[in-house]
Amino acid sequence: MQDAIALALAATLLTGAPARTARSGSVEAAETWLASLCQTYSTDPEIPWALGHGIETLGPKLRASDGRLAIDVMVSDFVERKGVGAQALFRFPPKRANIPVDPHSNHTVMKLLRSQVPTMRSFETKDGPLALAQLVDSVKRDFRFAPSDDFWREHAWTLLALASSTREDEASWQNRFGETVDLAQVLDATVAHLSDQHRFLETALADGVALVPKRKQFIWSHPCGGLHLVQAAFAWMDQPRFRERHLAEAKKQVEVLFYRLDIETRAYDQALDAAPEYALQLNVQRLKFYGHWLETAMNLQGLGLWEPTPERLASIAKARELIAKTVESLRKQGAGERMAEFKNVQRQTYLDLVGDSCHAASGLKASR
Repeated sequence: MQDAIALALAATLLTGAPARTARSGSVEAAETWLASLCQTYSTDPEIPWALGHGIETLGPKLRASDGRLAIDVMVSDFVERKGVGAQALFRFPPKRANIPVDPHSNHTVMKLLRSQVPTMRSFETKDGPLALAQLVDSVKRDFRFAPSDDFWREHAWTLLALASSTREDEASWQNRFGETVDLAQVLDATVAHLSDQHRFLETALADGVALVPKRKQFIWSHPCGGLHLVQAAFAWMDQPRFRERHLAEAKKQVEVLFYRLDIETRAYDQALDAAPEYALQLNVQRLKFYGHWLETAMNLQGLGLWEPTPERLASIAKARELIAKTVESLRKQGAGERMAEFKNVQRQTYLDLVGDSCHAASGLKASR
């Protein structure tokens, strides 16, 4: 089915058919619906990946449906210890019995850090008390910089965790393999890789191209359209030397990011025209893109990478309306009422709606 959608995207982009104009919707009602969906389905104590999305959107005081703090469930129930003594590592498995735990490397630690959980916060585990600082230390000692396509697609969450827990003056350490990790060099390489992945869109923007075929190429081959990688590349912009090195490139990438809102909206509109039978799946993917896009745009504004000019604010308002329109369509399709069905029959749709309702709610809240 996903391949059919991809083919529809590619085929319709090449026809040059005009994009529809997004209708207005109630942004406030959309945010309420999304926050409710996030609150309801991200509190499942059996799905720590969902809990992670919940705490980043709703805060570290979020409680799982069993009454425990979500952060306690995430760590106490799912962390695994490898080794003994000072050399022990504390990690989270990618999944447990087909339940996503840490499907992207260090997703859980990143969510805890981004939710402002203090690093000295202690969790009870079967092996005794464990502080978030020890989890961060395990991430650092286990990290190897071995760039490849798979590395870049799967380590944005690791890079976010490392950037948010490390200052420039403490950016070098020895991992458990005896290698020296220089985080400044790693994040410099991340900026360069993002630039490479976006170069085809940068060229299209310079040429005034309105339609770019979307065939899972470059940045579009990454999870969530590579928007986590965008955040990771510039997560260290609060560090003076890194900012001095990369400010000009960051602003170029902001231009590409705003360009993506327009061209990807056209792609989804045209795909829906070509394959209306996939309306639900396309709306779920729209929610993923718009929510991640708005969240990323606001994250980069918080880092001082774009000014609230009338043009930029118009794009933010457009993204908010696009989320509202998407929510309106999902509600008409009964998405909220069908969550139990999706969980049992369309598992990926269920997981997408849980995670992406949280992302979109976060983006709407940040852009009010």
